[in-house]
Order: sequence, then structure tokens, then C-alpha cells
Amino acid sequence: MKDNTRLRNLGIVAASVLVYLGLSQIYLPFLELDGTFFISWFVTFLHEFGHIAVAYATGGGATQLVMFPDIPGVAGYACTYGGWRPAVIMGGYIGSALFGAFFLYSAFRANLVSRYVFRSLAVIMVLSQVLWFPIGHCADYAASGDDAFVSVLFCVIGAIALWNLSRIPYSVRNVLLIFVGTASLVDVLIDVFRLRRASHSDLHAFTDHMAGGLVPMIVWQVLWVAIILAIMAAVLKLATTTTPAPQDQEPPAPPSGPRSE
Repeated sequence: MKDNTRLRNLGIVAASVLVYLGLSQIYLPFLELDGTFFISWFVTFLHEFGHIAVAYATGGGATQLVMFPDIPGVAGYACTYGGWRPAVIMGGYIGSALFGAFFLYSAFRANLVSRYVFRSLAVIMVLSQVLWFPIGHCADYAASGDDAFVSVLFCVIGAIALWNLSRIPYSVRNVLLIFVGTASLVDVLIDVFRLRRASHSDLHAFTDHMAGGLVPMIVWQVLWVAIILAIMAAVLKLATTTTPAPQDQEPPAPPSGPRSE
């Protein structure tokens, strides 16, 4: 039974990769959006939140988190200060990869933690727009009123969607959590491969910060890819070695109505 569960999890991971790659080939002309728009939006949120989390963890802070459409995709910006700068810069891509791995691990444990993962994400999304309001003091980026409105709207809608996902049947919710975790990791990996072609990115900022750009950018890119692949390998190993928790279904509802003794 345990082996069947592990094989099932790996099968869902493989199917999730294929679904993500299929969606990436779709363009919705009536919306002018990529097929992976909503996945990219979610991963971009994790990316920006990763910058902020690392900033606070290393003694810094943040003043702003904004998400906005960058047709046909999505973009975001986290305004941080202080902290250990190399870690804060890496916190975007490496942090979102770790979030994806955590989602997969939570699903692989085959218990009811997926409910609380979705609910925690919903709370974080709402709090992000309260604690780090999109229109804030930031020397690097000044969000417009439209960007701020879209950022708050998307985060509220995302939070409502995640909270409702936490209420669907466990078996479906667990499959969704595996898909979200897999799609997050694949999206991050593809993004890192594309970074050198961008005019400005975290990889550019990291290269400039480390030894004044003396080390070629491709060296840091290879390092980031290696870290993300190591994270993916570790969580997939857990899928085949972790013993699922015994609770693999929702607890039965309590009996209703009067009871006769």
C-alpha cells in the first residue's frame, strides 16, 4: 500500500510536469495571457515573499510588495532593506524553490496538512498587502495607483481561492498541492535558465554585488541551477523513501441528531 502511494505521488509529479509544459505552449489571445499566467503569478508571489522573508531572517526588513501584470506574464517587486544582501537576492528564486519543495513534501506525507498549507498561504497573501502595502516608500521602484490596486485585488482573489481549495475533498486537494509544488519548481528552474537574457534580473544584481562582477554571471547561474536541482532531487527522494502518515482520509463527520442510550 505504501509503495502504491509512493508510485502514485511520482506519477502525479510526472503528469504535473507535462501539464505545466503543455500550458506553457498555450496563448489566450482574447485575454492576451500565457497559459501559465496564474501559475506564474503564484510563483512570482512566492519569489517576492522569499526576498522579504530572507531580509527579515538576516536582520533587515521590507516596506513594499507589489504584484502587477506584465503582459503576457506577470511581474512583482519587493522593496527590502538591510539584511545580508547576497542571501536576500538569492531568496527570490531559491526561496520559491524551497516553497515548492515544501508543498511537495507536505503532500507526500499523505496527511491532512495540505488544508493548513492552503490556508496559511491565503493568510500570508492578505497580510502581505497590509504589512507591505504596494504603495510605499521605495527608492528603487514607485508603484502606481493602478499597480497597487491590481496587486491588492489579485492577492485577495488568490487568498479566497486558496482558502476555498482548503475545503475541497482531501484526495483532490492533495493532488492539487503536488501540482502546485511541481509547477513552482519547474517554473523557477525555467526562469533561472532565462535570466542571463534579461536586461536586469536578480542574477545581474547578484553578479554585480559579488566581487564587483569579477566572477562571470554564468558561474552564478550554474550555481543557482545546481541548488534548485539539488532541492528537486531531495524532495523527489523523499517521495520514494518517506513513509506516508497513517491518516490518509478526512476524519468522519460526527453523528448528528439525538442519541439514544
